[in-house]
Amino acid sequence: MIQIFLSYFLQKPHDYKVKERFFKMASKDYKYIENTNGSYYVDDSCIACMACTQIAPKHFIMNEDNYYAYVHCQPQNSAETISTQEALDTCPVNAIGDDGNSSK
Repeated sequence: MIQIFLSYFLQKPHDYKVKERFFKMASKDYKYIENTNGSYYVDDSCIACMACTQIAPKHFIMNEDNYYAYVHCQPQNSAETISTQEALDTCPVNAIGDDGNSSK
């Protein structure tokens, strides 16, 4: 389904601002306040698809009131980092970010 949408979207002339928003990277300026301090975060472009919570359930949980995901626990070792990075890579709207700074 996503491949069909992307192939249509990329073949048709569209407003560049729409493409920019669709293909954007997560922004720490728009991250949810529930995110645990650390390098990984979820911003306000999350569509609550729950892919991240299925791939890395220890690190991502859903906010039931507003229905979006956020980082509940930062990865502590290489295996956890791999699963968290896989969630980032799988996010269909690039709502997961990694600013590379483990203290923020």
